[in-house]
Amino acid sequence: SATASMILGDSAAADDVVQEAMVQAWRSLPGLRDPQRFEAWLRRLVVNRCLNHRRAARRLDHAVGRLRPALSSPGPERGVTDRDELGRALRRLSLEQRAILALRYGHDLTGVGIADALRISPGAARSRLHAAVTALRAALAAEDELSRSDAVQEAT
Repeated sequence: SATASMILGDSAAADDVVQEAMVQAWRSLPGLRDPQRFEAWLRRLVVNRCLNHRRAARRLDHAVGRLRPALSSPGPERGVTDRDELGRALRRLSLEQRAILALRYGHDLTGVGIADALRISPGAARSRLHAAVTALRAALAAEDELSRSDAVQEAT
């Protein structure tokens, strides 16, 4: 856990990563070729999990950055600035909508690429992407309203 904490700089994330590594170790234990190297093997699992965790966080930051222009509108809505807010808004969407957004903004696929990945027509992919972005805008507006409401309650 100390190794993961040093790599990630976040004890909660480190605990999660260590737990994932332990589960992976348990499942992979029968394949361990050199039991004398168990400690080094386990440490390598933890380090690899940490690196994967950091890469996933960078991909999420990149996806958030790519989503900002798609979600901004000329109206008074503010851009997405809070990753947690985006996460809560994404959880309000259907699994299909989240998948479409992940393919477009997380994996940088075009409408044709999304269509191939989901085995749908390019027109259906574009239509579903538009609907997903619209639904995400609405979910972000609802999250923003909730945040403002909470701030008003805390101020009183």
